[in-house]
Amino acid sequence: MEALPLEAGHFDLVLAVDVLHHARRLLPFLVELRRVTRRLGGLLVLESPVYARREDGEADVARRMRRLRRRYGLDVPRENQPGYLVRSELASLFGQAGYRLEAGSLATGFLAPALDFAAALLGRSGLPSRPVLFARRDG
Repeated sequence: MEALPLEAGHFDLVLAVDVLHHARRLLPFLVELRRVTRRLGGLLVLESPVYARREDGEADVARRMRRLRRRYGLDVPRENQPGYLVRSELASLFGQAGYRLEAGSLATGFLAPALDFAAALLGRSGLPSRPVLFARRDG
C-alpha cells in the first residue's frame, strides 16, 4: 500500500473505501496516495472507522481479537489487526501527508447522542462513526 504501481500525479481524485484502517503505517500510505494525486486533486475517504478516543478504538480491537480467539481458535497478534482513526487526530494526520482536510461528515450534532444511546443499549461504548472525508492535496 505504501508503493502503488501507479504514475505520480495521475489522478484528479483518489477514492479510498474501507481501506485506511488496514494500512500498517497510515502516514506513509496517505503520502503515497498524495503522490498519485494531481496537484490540487482530492482524496475521498469512505468507511474507515473513526473513534472519538483512542481508548475506544483499542477496546474494539481487543474485542475483535477475543472474538477471533473464541470463534476460530486464532490468536492474531495486535500488529496484524485492522486499525482505526481518531477524530481529534485527523486534521494533523492528513496535514502531515500533504492534504488539507476540507469536509467530513463525522457523527456530530443530534446524531452523536443517538449513537451513544444505541451503544449503551448494546453494552458497547465508543462505537465508531463511519465518516465521509474529503481532503485536497496541497500544492
